[in-house]
Amino acid sequence: MYYRNVALWFYHLKELDWETEIQYIRSEIGQTFSATERVAIQVIGFITRNSISAQFHRLNTELRNER
Repeated sequence: MYYRNVALWFYHLKELDWETEIQYIRSEIGQTFSATERVAIQVIGFITRNSISAQFHRLNTELRNER
């Protein structure tokens, strides 16, 4: 699911709001860095899972709006 989502994200990136996407990426990186400092491996997994889910939801919404 991750690789499929990333492929869709790159394909549709030009149609997405870049500022919003950058904010999401910065937030994920910050959360992951913080969890890494705490050596919270399970938390990193949750952050990644939630990020993929949110990204998929944003893409799905964008694709539905294109129709």
